[in-house]
Amino acid sequence: MVFGSFARGIEDIINNWKDIFDITINICPDQKLETIRTEEAVYYTLSTLYYYL
Repeated sequence: MVFGSFARGIEDIINNWKDIFDITINICPDQKLETIRTEEAVYYTLSTLYYYL
């Protein structure tokens, strides 16, 4: 599980990220902003994973 930083997203941090990761999931697809804060992304992701366990 990989998250971007507060200043940059995965696309900015890792140049060939599509070659490194097999699966990418947008955990908040209906958001109005292009990015969300890292602490929000961690919370949303962990709560979604917990829901499906």
